[in-house]
Amino acid sequence: MTDTLITQCPHCHTRFNLQPSQLKAAQGAVRCGICREVFNASSHCNSARTQPVPARSQAQQTPLREQAIRPELEQLRYLSDEPLRLDWQPKKNPWQRWLGWGLVNALAILLLVGQYTYHNFTQLARQDSTRPWLAALCPLLGCQLPAKVDVQQIKSSNLVVRKHPEFSAALLVDAIIYNRAPFSQPFPLLELTFSDQHGQRLASRLFKPVEYLSGELAEQQQMPQQTPIHIALEILEPKGGADNYSLSFLSPD
Repeated sequence: MTDTLITQCPHCHTRFNLQPSQLKAAQGAVRCGICREVFNASSHCNSARTQPVPARSQAQQTPLREQAIRPELEQLRYLSDEPLRLDWQPKKNPWQRWLGWGLVNALAILLLVGQYTYHNFTQLARQDSTRPWLAALCPLLGCQLPAKVDVQQIKSSNLVVRKHPEFSAALLVDAIIYNRAPFSQPFPLLELTFSDQHGQRLASRLFKPVEYLSGELAEQQQMPQQTPIHIALEILEPKGGADNYSLSFLSPD
């Protein structure tokens, strides 16, 4: 009585008979002769015992032996004798590959967004569309939002330029500035510009907050809302006979 192993291809479900020696030849890996797929026969086989044929006359024994062997040979012809790779492994599912690439792409996008946010943090923090997002992230990342700035909401009035009473080549500049924005913001830079009657610029001067703030305001960092602030400046009179002057505001950053 001999042991015969019956294996089944997991791809096309064709069944084959194998001998133990065939199973050990490639560490259990075989190639299906029908669908050409390689599979591990050890994981898909059952043991079946072939019962011995009762002793009969010589004339009757030969046909029965051929009849018993013929089905085995018929099924074995479907097995391929091509060389097998001993390091064969089951194929990975396609979704695993797509999932891996998806994670790599997501990390690359997050890296690019992080770099852009880092280099443009101040500008993004002062935009109404992106400031709420950064305000939610900063407690987690340990960053601090800069103050909002909108110099378009800073206005001036009562601008007066006159001769200095003590110095002949100097001028006195008086003005009222106020913040119309619905929030406090840093004091701006002041730019005083002189031009001729044709609008041609003759001279200009830029003043920092420390240069035009005095008294109690000199200690403040934020310009309050809807609060008139008086400023007084002493400057040298520009050459060329300026006919016009104007005051504009620039961001402190």
